[in-house]
Amino acid sequence: PVQGRVATTNNGHVESSSQLVARHEGCGFRVDTDFGNAKTGAKARESRLQRIPFFLVVGDREVEEGTVAVRERPDRNLGAMSLDALIELLTDREKCKT
Repeated sequence: PVQGRVATTNNGHVESSSQLVARHEGCGFRVDTDFGNAKTGAKARESRLQRIPFFLVVGDREVEEGTVAVRERPDRNLGAMSLDALIELLTDREKCKT
């Protein structure tokens, strides 16, 4: 099962998002992407319906600051965090499950 979904707010962020996906996969996390043209709200809703635990948004501000906006299912907004902080969060959550 997928642990997170990375979505972009526009097509200009695909490269940054692809690097995010590669880094998470390199750490052993299962993530997929949604680089489509749908609005971010529609992407978030689809992610919730598919019961994906983390929805990660990369927009203009996130690319500029080197962060990612994190939402945890069902409707918990964790705000923007660095990639290192996100990997630490996901690692801690996985340790709790075992």
